[in-house]
Amino acid sequence: MRNWLLPESIDDVLPDEAARLEALRRLLLDHFAAHRYRLVQPPLIEHLESLLTGSGRDLDLQTFKVVDPLSGRLVGVRADITPQVARIDAHLLNEPGPTRLCYAGSVLRAVASTPGATREVVQVGAELFGVAGIDGDREVMALLVSSLSATGRRRGCPACTSTSATSASIARSPVVQASPATATKPSCSTRCARRTSRRCAR
Repeated sequence: MRNWLLPESIDDVLPDEAARLEALRRLLLDHFAAHRYRLVQPPLIEHLESLLTGSGRDLDLQTFKVVDPLSGRLVGVRADITPQVARIDAHLLNEPGPTRLCYAGSVLRAVASTPGATREVVQVGAELFGVAGIDGDREVMALLVSSLSATGRRRGCPACTSTSATSASIARSPVVQASPATATKPSCSTRCARRTSRRCAR
């Protein structure tokens, strides 16, 4: 076995793509900041019970689990940043009224989302807490649409878009998927992620 080989579904990102991904990350974070979303940087690992609080079994199955050599406690490598941002909102900030937060960072998943996809995903997103009902949905969907417009991503492709929920993922190539957000108070989110899918690539 050659010792420079990477684990299965773990990839190096070479200069051209790294530059493109960094430009996209910076563009999205600047766009979120212009809409009053403040940047937070959750840690890569947390105690497992903290990392998975309020999340479903799917996230548990996707989370890498290791023993911390300092404490002997089980810790998890994050597979999704959204629950971490919800924890920051509820337990560290705990602000009255709406809280708007954004983030960018790598997540690691035990199983790739699709065949050929990478298990290390760059996730960029914005989370809105404390705005219940249609007003929160409206703000997040407007942010999603304006984010797509800012990045030049194509709209209207059935394979690339869904508006059935208030959270979305923009992939390494222009692919959009939707999934519900989870938080300790009313939350909406728009998330962007890097994967290896090539559907609808221009």
